[in-house]
Amino acid sequence: MLSVANPVKFGVVILNYLAYQVTIDCIECFLKLDQTNKFMKIIVVDNHSPNDSYEILRKKYDANSQVEIVQTDENLGFARGNNYGYQILKKEMEPDFVIFSNDDILLKDQKLLSWIENMYIKYEFAVLGPKIYSKYGKYYQSPMENFSQNKNECRKKLFEYRIILAKLKVKKILHKKSKSLAEKKYKDAEYQTMTTEKTLHGSFLIMSKKYLNEFAEPFDPNTYLYMEENLLKLRCDTKSLTMLYSPDYEIIHLQAIATNMVVSDQTQRDYKRIKNIIASLKYYISILK
Repeated sequence: MLSVANPVKFGVVILNYLAYQVTIDCIECFLKLDQTNKFMKIIVVDNHSPNDSYEILRKKYDANSQVEIVQTDENLGFARGNNYGYQILKKEMEPDFVIFSNDDILLKDQKLLSWIENMYIKYEFAVLGPKIYSKYGKYYQSPMENFSQNKNECRKKLFEYRIILAKLKVKKILHKKSKSLAEKKYKDAEYQTMTTEKTLHGSFLIMSKKYLNEFAEPFDPNTYLYMEENLLKLRCDTKSLTMLYSPDYEIIHLQAIATNMVVSDQTQRDYKRIKNIIASLKYYISILK
């Protein structure tokens, strides 16, 4: 249970890659939150951006004790980048909750921390996720459908992805453009209903001590990009930990800012994404019982 005698401690980990202005906007959203009777520390991890991101961010927040800017020696990807930030955060404080946020997130309401605290008092969640609206795609991204935990079904999905990758490879060679691969869009009832049965979108996740005390690292470090949410769901299911989706708080996800800065061609982006998904799926299959 949370202690009423001491302020509730919130850690925030934000990954930055290239898009430092977007990251600044995200940090400023967090700094504007209502922190009454609360303590918040923000760790910004520059994932070895090949531009001036680290220097710009460090200079801007050098005098702000709430914000610490760190840089990795290489691009660690999503899971290991977040784990890197968490380990630094953990050395400096023992957080009651840790928020893992993409840098392209905007907060709509200053009562985020109180909402998290109240949700924990009611449900004692291990992992919590809010309603996430994609400004880029103009749809809600969370909750996600659960990925199969059946090895045979996953192997079939892997085969399908390999076919998609082969087709994209041909398009790359021929310099043919492709339309963006379709993403699942949810009906109103799916994103407006609280549930503990679905998978949470990885762009914004809140973890409590119930989860963090179970694992040395918050994310499975064996992926680079994609399927981190599915591995997180697998962890929660294995340990009977509550993964809770609540539509009572909404955030805006600008989406794909850094990705578009790195690769502008849609076919190239899709090829890179499917290639990473295949690598993550192969690992996911390897750990299924």
